[in-house]
Amino acid sequence: MAAIVPAPSAGLAFLGMDDSVRLALIVLLGIGFLTLLQWFPGHTARRRRHPNAGAINVGGWLWLVVCFLLWFGVPAELRSIRDLGLLIAWGVLVVWSFTGSEPLARPPPPRGVTVRQSSTRNRDEPVITDGPGRYRVSGVDRESRLDTTWHCVADSAANAKIKAELEGIIVSDVEWVGD
Repeated sequence: MAAIVPAPSAGLAFLGMDDSVRLALIVLLGIGFLTLLQWFPGHTARRRRHPNAGAINVGGWLWLVVCFLLWFGVPAELRSIRDLGLLIAWGVLVVWSFTGSEPLARPPPPRGVTVRQSSTRNRDEPVITDGPGRYRVSGVDRESRLDTTWHCVADSAANAKIKAELEGIIVSDVEWVGD
């Protein structure tokens, strides 16, 4: 009677690599992923100019060291508790990196654009009052002598005023409407 030998599974062959190469690749990818998780809270804290960015960065490194130490030192029965504890510790670092810091800085307005603070919007958010965009020009029509409002697209408030004057409007007010 002949022995039945199972055929090698095509699903186990991973790009023709042997087991040691596959294991090394998985270990390197795991280390890379954990290092990325370690890097994120410190990077976020530095980017948001957190006053404790250094401490958050050190916390990320300690988290990574504890990950490697606990990975091999915890019995099988406690692995779910280990994983939950590591996840909570990482979550605390991420939340800490976002709290108590400045929001991400907006890029400065284009050169030559004046900015004023708005009382109706978020006080930290500047409102552009000059620069490229749409303008509402209020004034008096030179021929009919009636009050008029005229809209135009211009590079600046001064440019909108000149365009309105070329249309025969004596300008009393120029207001930036938007992009």
